[in-house]
Amino acid sequence: MSLIRQLLSIASLLGCCGILSTVEAAERWTLTTLVPGTPMHGINGLAWGPDGKLYGGSVMGQSVYRIDPKTGAVDTVVPGPDGEADDVALAADGTLAWTAILAGEVRLKRPAGPVLVIAKNLKSPNPLVFDKSGRLFAGEIGPDSKLYELDVAGQKPPRLIVGGLDNLNSFEFGKDGRLYGPFWRSGILVAIDVSTGIVTKLAEGLGTPAAVNFDSKGRLISGDWNTGEVRRTDPVTGKSEIITTLLPPLDNLAVGKDDMIYVSDTGVAV
Repeated sequence: MSLIRQLLSIASLLGCCGILSTVEAAERWTLTTLVPGTPMHGINGLAWGPDGKLYGGSVMGQSVYRIDPKTGAVDTVVPGPDGEADDVALAADGTLAWTAILAGEVRLKRPAGPVLVIAKNLKSPNPLVFDKSGRLFAGEIGPDSKLYELDVAGQKPPRLIVGGLDNLNSFEFGKDGRLYGPFWRSGILVAIDVSTGIVTKLAEGLGTPAAVNFDSKGRLISGDWNTGEVRRTDPVTGKSEIITTLLPPLDNLAVGKDDMIYVSDTGVAV
């Protein structure tokens, strides 16, 4: 007799004997909820919206969520399957864009508008960001990553800025107009001139940095996918220090105006 059949037979026998009685179980056990469940099914990308809310994308949950960091309230902005998002970005007018890494697409939704596909047939699109003027930039993750500028109207093909990058991951624009990001496998942080494609190395020896963002003093904050270390790096000197260590894997992060750091670990946002 198979193990499953044996277990079913035993369960049936115990049930007939009244040993698995619901009433008896209720008398013997008390169910206590220690931590309430969340409507979010794993968070990948994180970005601030102009409404002061934190937006999180989920590949597993195939949804984009809006999170109130003050109350913890969560609502779904783009449900599945359209909301599949490895990274999210928001423009000043509230336009939301996200990378559907499995579908190879970049999708966009204007306030009160429909979901649009503005780029397709990309190879694992991952990092995404708007600059201050509303231009949209996306990168591919992999040993031969490419960085593109995308047409937000979806009428023109992506403009290749630079290729041959090593696992370029979640990035952010600096005040100097350059794009700052991590090379995930190489363990380095770089700055990329989106006009020329020139890549400048800023820091190295950082393990597996998955995302960067800036604090109020212009320092780069990064999270390490494998070690869970959250680091602070001076982009001028390249000197880095560990702020704290969280349970890995760390996927993305966002820094508030008060320098509070919000980190996603693909299982929960912390």
